[in-house]
Amino acid sequence: MPDDAQDWYRSVLDDDGVVRNSVARIEDGVLHIEQGPLVGQEARVKKIDRHKRWCLVDVGEGDSSFREVLPLDVPSKT
Repeated sequence: MPDDAQDWYRSVLDDDGVVRNSVARIEDGVLHIEQGPLVGQEARVKKIDRHKRWCLVDVGEGDSSFREVLPLDVPSKT
């Protein structure tokens, strides 16, 4: 795994090595992540399934990038 992807994973893992759930809202079509490890990383989120509570996130840069499924709860959308 590329170094940039490893660094990103380290940034979203908690002390137990688990990626915890993030909480967000969609306001006027714009995603705002309010809690959890994905705060500030809205640009990486490429797809959201509100009912199954997951999202696809771009990990890494360039040719070695890939998408990962992570937990995301979006209870409100306006």
